[in-house]
Amino acid sequence: MTGELSKLPGIGRRTALRLAIHILRMERDSVAEMTESIDRFRNEIRYCSQCNNLSDEEICPICADRERDHTTVCVVEQVADVLSIENTRQYRGLYHVLGGVISPMQGIAPSDLKIDLLIERIAQGTIREVILAISTSVEGETTLFYLLNRLRQYPQVVPIYGIQRMSELNQWLSLENDPPQWNEEMQRLAVEEKAALGGDFCRSCGYCMPCPMGIEIPNAARMSLLMTRAPYQPYITKEWQAKMHKIESCINCRRCVAHCPYSLDTPRLLRDQLHWYENFCQQHQSELG
Repeated sequence: MTGELSKLPGIGRRTALRLAIHILRMERDSVAEMTESIDRFRNEIRYCSQCNNLSDEEICPICADRERDHTTVCVVEQVADVLSIENTRQYRGLYHVLGGVISPMQGIAPSDLKIDLLIERIAQGTIREVILAISTSVEGETTLFYLLNRLRQYPQVVPIYGIQRMSELNQWLSLENDPPQWNEEMQRLAVEEKAALGGDFCRSCGYCMPCPMGIEIPNAARMSLLMTRAPYQPYITKEWQAKMHKIESCINCRRCVAHCPYSLDTPRLLRDQLHWYENFCQQHQSELG
């Protein structure tokens, strides 16, 4: 019994033993009800054919709700993320559950996620906004850039990303009631943002790894993006300074170039990023770890 319980995520041997003893002390009828409930859940609960959320029907209640905004889709990693956002009671659009993030190190490719299903929904033409509520981990950023690249073929769709906290999501949702006015300044910022994300930059896909010189390419080759789009303090520690200076040991073997799906000149990107990083650290000398 403890062996089976310990197979559950977050359940160690001690916790499994405590649960087993608790079940042993329960009334037989209660144990039978629990067993029946688990069996019914496993056999009757399925994934929504439209958004990949959990449901006891072919289409989940959220997708079937005509009162919700069917022109907006919030893309999340797991079902638990849907529950978190729903608890705010502010978002009234639809969802799409990817089922994880792209992780070459763990063997998780785009085809292992529900990305093609998302593209099929967008191709139907009713969706106008796609909120990419993806984590800011290396794998999350890889997934984000992959999705942005796939969404480029649908110019009618506006991707919204960079939301890292629930407060930021609430701030975005409040714009529905008080939308900003489009002006020349916003136009200028939009052009700059599009140029920054459409240029020659590392998408952190990880296919270039491992580096024979130990350079952490997925992060080092896009350090300027990491430090200007999120709090920079974690990246100016002694540990990160040492990681960035490993770029100086690059032997230009071009292995990373051969494996890059975007045909980037990775060694040049690394040198450029190191130059940018050194200038940034020089300007923030008093904050260095």
